[in-house]
Amino acid sequence: MTAEFDRIFFEEHDAESIRYYPVNPEKMLTREDSVECYSSCLMYDLEHGNTIYPPIGMIIPKEYAENNKFRITHLFSKASGGGDVIVKEVKKGRYACLFHKGDMQSHKAVLQRLIISIMDQKSTIDSDIYVYDQMNCVLMEKKGSYVAKYEIKII
Repeated sequence: MTAEFDRIFFEEHDAESIRYYPVNPEKMLTREDSVECYSSCLMYDLEHGNTIYPPIGMIIPKEYAENNKFRITHLFSKASGGGDVIVKEVKKGRYACLFHKGDMQSHKAVLQRLIISIMDQKSTIDSDIYVYDQMNCVLMEKKGSYVAKYEIKII
């Protein structure tokens, strides 16, 4: 992956279906608890005959992010046929994006900076925040550093 960290850029996205899984936000605060949440979601899929397609990531609801709360409420993966999972459409449109590498505290700060930047540009947040971490959060280095891509639909 070649990316410039902490630089906001914009992408156009087509609509896409994702499967999402509710998680306890209190269980997404530490590496150990995050591993448990990811494992539960993966086991659920395996037990129900679902195939897991990357990317895998996390969802922070728009309402939380706009109020400076870094609360992960769902995990997601690309949708495929079969199984009894909840499917959601990620809307087509323009997305503000940012790659960041750091610990959980720095991720909270960079998300807030991204939101402030969107508002400073007189844009409106039109989606939840999609955090494409592709399991880096679970596999983070001992120092607690991981890479994530943030995507927020704007209008």
